[in-house]
Parts: sequence; C-alpha cells; structure tokens
Amino acid sequence: MDAQHQAVFTLEELAEFLRVPKEAVLTILQAGLIPGRNVAGSWRFLRRAIEAWLSQPPSEDDWLFEAEACNEDLADRATLADEVPF
Repeated sequence: MDAQHQAVFTLEELAEFLRVPKEAVLTILQAGLIPGRNVAGSWRFLRRAIEAWLSQPPSEDDWLFEAEACNEDLADRATLADEVPF
C-alpha cells in the first residue's frame, strides 16, 4: 500500500506523503512542530493527525522555526559564496 492510502505512516512514508526529504521531517519533528510518536525506537504518525496539522494555520512557533531555517539557509549560502572563487 502506498503512503497516500495508509492510516499510520513511518518517517519515510510521511516524507513521501508530504513530498519533502526525510531530513526535513526529522528537523520539524525535532522542533516539536509535527504530531508523532516514537514506538519501540521508530517514529509513527497518524494520517488524520497529520492532515489536521496541515489544515491548521501556522502557529507562532511555526513562523519562528521557518524564520530560523531561512536564516540558516542564507548563512549557508553566504558561506558557500565566500568559498567559491570568482
């Protein structure tokens, strides 16, 4: 069964469902912004909880997380630009 039809997702299946890299899901999970449970060392996510999370407007924490991620991306690009010879 593909990720689009499952009631419970693994980390990899959730990334597929959201169409983002697994690392992006881990980052959001570590920030405590996505509903999930660690079951015997493996993350599980209820589809209905993920759909409810997606349907909610972003919280202040979501905005702060996005701003921090953007700042890190800009810093990484600046560092990369410094390393590229012209």
